[in-house]
Parts: sequence; C-alpha cells; structure tokens
Amino acid sequence: MENLKKKSFEAWQWLSQIPNHTWARYKMDTICKTDLVVNNLSEVFNRMVLDVRNKPIRTMLEGIRTKLMMKFQTTREKTESCRWEITPTYSDILEEGKKWAKYCDAYMAGPGILQVTSSSENTCCVNLNNHTCDCRRWDMTVLPCSHSIATMHKVKLHPEDFVNGFFKIPCTVKHTSI
Repeated sequence: MENLKKKSFEAWQWLSQIPNHTWARYKMDTICKTDLVVNNLSEVFNRMVLDVRNKPIRTMLEGIRTKLMMKFQTTREKTESCRWEITPTYSDILEEGKKWAKYCDAYMAGPGILQVTSSSENTCCVNLNNHTCDCRRWDMTVLPCSHSIATMHKVKLHPEDFVNGFFKIPCTVKHTSI
C-alpha cells in the first residue's frame, strides 16, 4: 500500500475506502475454494433459459428441468469416454503452475514444511501437510500453486495427487448423476 501511495495518492485513497477482504488476498476468506469471481455462471444460465423465462411458472420450471437434464446427460457421456483424471480446465492450470515451479527453489524447513524462493526473490512457506502456502493461492483455490508444486518436486511427490477431488472425474460423475 505504501508503494501505491507513493505512485498514486488518489488510487491509494480510493482503495483505502474499500474493505481489504474484497481485494487483498491475505485477508480473503478461504472457505469458498474457487478463484472464479465473475458472474459468468449466471450469464450462462440466463442464456440457457432465455427461451423459457417468459413462460408460465410451471412451464418455465419444466423447461429448465429438461435443459439441465440434457446438460447433465451430455456431461455424463463426455466423462464416461474421457481419458483425463483432472478436469481439462484445471489440468491446464496445474500445467501452467508446473511451468512456473521450475523458477522456484525449495528448501526443507521441517517435516512437510518447505521454504520456497521464486526467481523474483519472493519467499513463501509451504506446508504440504495442511495444503497451504503463504501466497494463499493454494488455500483459496485448492489447486497447488507454483510454490507448492516446487516443494512437491523437491520431495518427489506428484502435484496431481494434491488436486482436490472436486476437480476429478468421480466428483464430476457424482454431480451429474442425479
């Protein structure tokens, strides 16, 4: 904040008026476990129900039920024939983290606790037992960040094993099999 204040006092003043738990990662709640903070889901849903939205309530609800049933069936069919363990979107995010992890150096600090120094000289503490990192990305998204991936490589573990079950096939199948 001090750097921002030096660069732009107006920006610092404006940001100071906004509660820091809405924009500062160190203050954000970690219960939600997603980095998706946009309203795309509601926009997609609204587009999906556009043709039944103005119908009488029972007809509208039946139309929504039918559309969801068809969407779930499509997802089920895709997951039955897929070859991935982690959903493709999150697999790509994990691969990106692996690319950045090679620029990090990990040092053992204790059982399951490592210090990671990135190429930009930032230092983070990673606790593999609690699945936490000082950058808080892993805490908030349940996907290993580049720092934690670097520590996993150091102790010869697979980052894929640390991805939350929510992003794997069994959970996808479970949630589409109503």
